[in-house]
Amino acid sequence: MACRITDRMRSVQKAAQMVIEKFYEEHEDAPKGGGCLFYAAVANVLLGAQVVAGSAQWQFRKDDGVSNTHYSYMFGTPAAPGDEMSRFGVGGLPEMHVWNALGGKVFDMSTIELPELVRRALGRGFDAVYTPPSIYYGPWRKKSKIIYTPYVAATKLALEKIEELGIQVEEF
Repeated sequence: MACRITDRMRSVQKAAQMVIEKFYEEHEDAPKGGGCLFYAAVANVLLGAQVVAGSAQWQFRKDDGVSNTHYSYMFGTPAAPGDEMSRFGVGGLPEMHVWNALGGKVFDMSTIELPELVRRALGRGFDAVYTPPSIYYGPWRKKSKIIYTPYVAATKLALEKIEELGIQVEEF
């Protein structure tokens, strides 16, 4: 069962979207991607939510026994040339996802972007029953539909990248 999303959480998500816009306005040549890093950094500053990184999978269609069923970022998986996450920022990050831990649960504000990411990557959207909430706040594993797997090495890389980028967050 997902936890209750508060107005404060929604406001923090909007603040993160403004941080992302400002970053890309100031860094026009920066490759797009890695929005989850920004969402997690902002939630860390404004909500005190711990930054966590690793692998994450979201089911987007029913299992027919043939087709892929999950959209995933798998830490430790070699990224293909041209993959957005493999070339994000100076020195780049490997394929991975970044979210927060809040009250022992996953807190992921970047899920608001998942439907568009799936459309761009796969040429199709989520089946309606699998569409993720705009903010996911719930268990680390929700049956086999949503799976978050933290890795210490990925979390360390994410924290280093947040510091390197100097992501600035202003209280609102």
